[in-house]
Amino acid sequence: MKVKVYPNPVTAISTIEYELEESGIVNISVMDMNGKQVASLFTGFKPRGKQTLALNSNGFNINKLSNGIYLLQTTVNGKRKIEKFVVSK
Repeated sequence: MKVKVYPNPVTAISTIEYELEESGIVNISVMDMNGKQVASLFTGFKPRGKQTLALNSNGFNINKLSNGIYLLQTTVNGKRKIEKFVVSK
């Protein structure tokens, strides 16, 4: 699974791009550097292939985060990928 957040650093609007090797249940969340979940962006079924999601989605507003480093956790069928991104407003 490939996951990318761009642009990075994030200033206001950002996109999550991910490519699934197989269809399945996807869970995408944002965590702080202590591992605490600060937002759940998506949970549901997605087909195999390239997908995109706005970082400001599911009622989550990036402007509520303080400047710093965060983790984007993407889980598909029990396989997890973590990508770091920086918030710089």
